[in-house]
Amino acid sequence: MKQISAGLQTHLENEVTSLCRCWAIERKDNVKLGFTDHDNDLVIDGTLFEKNAGMEASNVEERLGLNVDSTDITGAFQSERITEKDIEAGKYDNARVTTYIVNWSDPQQYFVDRILLVGEISREDGQFTFELRGISSLLDQTKGRHFVKSCQADLGDGACGVNLNSSSVGATATVSQTVSGSGNDFTVTGLASFSSNWFSGGHLTWTSGANSGTRIEVSHHSKQGSKASIQLWQAMSEPIEVGDTFNISAGCDKTFETCKFKFNNHLNFQGFPHMPGNGYAVRHAGNSDKLDGGPIIQ
Repeated sequence: MKQISAGLQTHLENEVTSLCRCWAIERKDNVKLGFTDHDNDLVIDGTLFEKNAGMEASNVEERLGLNVDSTDITGAFQSERITEKDIEAGKYDNARVTTYIVNWSDPQQYFVDRILLVGEISREDGQFTFELRGISSLLDQTKGRHFVKSCQADLGDGACGVNLNSSSVGATATVSQTVSGSGNDFTVTGLASFSSNWFSGGHLTWTSGANSGTRIEVSHHSKQGSKASIQLWQAMSEPIEVGDTFNISAGCDKTFETCKFKFNNHLNFQGFPHMPGNGYAVRHAGNSDKLDGGPIIQ
């Protein structure tokens, strides 16, 4: 139930009202941004809501029960506070969006309309679209473990236990050469002690240059003598320059063999590598089978 103050209730009962919509976006890095469709900046509880931010909302679908509510917010990159670089870096993923109905003639008169979460973000012709999902969308997320062969942990997390800061797992490197016209393919120094494909599927975090602070997944790693080539899954939003530095961690394909022989971490493997495959469910018994109730796989 929406809570409306007595002052705003009185205003709503007038024949003429002065209402606008505001959005407060709270990112996981504790940055809070405010935007409004009003033609003047508004300040609500100490937060600046930027005017004419190029934002407009589609119709909100509201359903009873546990169905996921959804809406879209569309806008141009008119606000300097929303950048393509931050979006590509994932800073708006699953951000919390609070929408307000505000009396712009007295901004302290407002009520919270909805609380939503940022879903997919798309770009087209210089505009972005934020898909906003209801809080009930959290109920659609898988919790717990699956009975599957592959590991369900992420390399370096609490369940995995591998130390990504170990010199045997990750390293610091420097860009020595870039490929003309490419924002995701370059040659580096500092990885000579690692064999090819060690970092394929791993992650890279830039520590200097225009992309500093951005984390991205590595597509392919190959070694040529003292130099190595790195290819990223997608091009960086800012140019990669010679001399840019980064931290890089090993890749893991989540198989038991990789966990055991690459990381010596098989005791922490978070999968079920010895579970029977589908073939065991449909095969017929043979004369040579030993059907004594013992384990199928030793």
